[in-house]
Amino acid sequence: EERRDLSRRHQIAAMSAPDEKVDAMVIKCEKTGKLFYNEADAKLHSEETGLQAFAQVSLEEKVWVCKETGKVCFNEQQMAMHKRFVPEAQTFDESNVGELRTKALAAAAAAAAAPAE
Repeated sequence: EERRDLSRRHQIAAMSAPDEKVDAMVIKCEKTGKLFYNEADAKLHSEETGLQAFAQVSLEEKVWVCKETGKVCFNEQQMAMHKRFVPEAQTFDESNVGELRTKALAAAAAAAAAPAE
C-alpha cells in the first residue's frame, strides 16, 4: 500500500513538472487502457470516471491498433479479448506509443486549424 502511494505521488509530481519531458509524456489509465497526451485530458478522464490509477508510458512501448475499431491493445491477451468481445475486430497494426502520440497531436492541430462551421 505504501509503495502504491509513493508511486502515485511520483506520477502526480511527474504530471505537474514544468519541463520538456512533460510535453512528450503519455499517460495511460490503468483501468481502461486509454492514452492521454496531456495532463488536462487525463484529469478530465479521472473526474468523469472516478478512476485514479494512471501510469506514464514510454514512447517506445509497442502497441497494436485494431483497424476496425481503433482500440489500442498493449499485448496479445488484450488483442484476443478484443476479438472475442468485438466480432468485427480482426486486423491489428503494430505501432508504438510515440507514433500514436504524433498522429493524435497532428489530428488535434488539424482540427484546431479547420474553419469553424
